[in-house]
Amino acid sequence: REGWSTAAFSAETSTQVHILQLASLYAQKPFHGPNKMTQPQLEEAMAWVETKYVFLDEGETTIDSVIERAEAAVMRNGVRALYIDPFNFLSQEKPVEGENGQRGINDLLVRLKTFAVAHDVAVMLVAHPAKFHQHLNQGRVPTGYDISGSAHFFNICDNGITLSRDKNKPGTSKLTSWKARFTWLGSVGECELGFNPVDCSFNTKQEWGDNDSDWDIDL
Repeated sequence: REGWSTAAFSAETSTQVHILQLASLYAQKPFHGPNKMTQPQLEEAMAWVETKYVFLDEGETTIDSVIERAEAAVMRNGVRALYIDPFNFLSQEKPVEGENGQRGINDLLVRLKTFAVAHDVAVMLVAHPAKFHQHLNQGRVPTGYDISGSAHFFNICDNGITLSRDKNKPGTSKLTSWKARFTWLGSVGECELGFNPVDCSFNTKQEWGDNDSDWDIDL
């Protein structure tokens, strides 16, 4: 919508699959199956991905390497956003004897925030909570304090968001904003989102999935 370019470090998903997923979002059609994109639609979507995304090789996982390549993407491609998915794939320095590793997490998060401020880039860091099933059983949405390793995730971020699913509401996700440091960047609250598995898109109106026939998909 804003025309931003994005640098992506996605260690859990191969670049090839990632590109096809983004193309599917752009075309609002799946990239395989009976209702897949036509060849011209695929080519248009792939061209859009090529102009808007820079993929950082997931083979180099140190924070120094990720930031160095992200800085190059800012200079060469004018990227305005960097997302890292997931946090636990980033290599950290071994903790000094007597430390529990939380200082290393703090330093890593501070470096990412410093990079964001220095280059006017939005940094989105995806991290998974520890023992998530416990939170589901308690009916509680996990926050930054629940991420394995350190409470620094809550303290350092400007915006904290959790995307969770309700097992009693298929096709529905809940977006919870549990921290908003600045009012002009958001507010604390939550909303429900409908999820469309055909093109992996979210929407604020759950138009897809309300009918049982929506789930009869042959991909």
